[in-house]
Amino acid sequence: MGVFIHKVGEGHRGLDQGVWDSIHVFEVVPEGDKFAYRLTTTVLLSMNASGTGLKTLAGSYTQQAENNLKAGSGWHDHVVNMGKMVETMENQMRNSLQSVYFGKAKDVLGELRDAAGASQTQRMAALQSSLAAQLKARNAE
Repeated sequence: MGVFIHKVGEGHRGLDQGVWDSIHVFEVVPEGDKFAYRLTTTVLLSMNASGTGLKTLAGSYTQQAENNLKAGSGWHDHVVNMGKMVETMENQMRNSLQSVYFGKAKDVLGELRDAAGASQTQRMAALQSSLAAQLKARNAE
């Protein structure tokens, strides 16, 4: 069984668009009076930040989990067990990616902004020097 989640965020924190796609694939095997739930999750992320000069920053992250849980004879218990596992996995991966992936993206974007700001500062300093030299030349006349 598989679960696909697609989330799109628009215009948040300097990004044009961010997309989170997660794919959850289950293998459920009976083991005595319990079931072994094996979950493999892959998250695909992409962020568009055209205002920074970057077209797209993208990556993927895969993680696995396994739980032995009780389930009755109906499908309802399986859906509940798998839903809890998906929710837990999404939260774990989001927290992990937030500190690594988004933190790194923030650093890269910050460096790009600093580099753009530095060139702007250099142009302003050159303009000030030029104006000061022209004023000195006028005053000397």
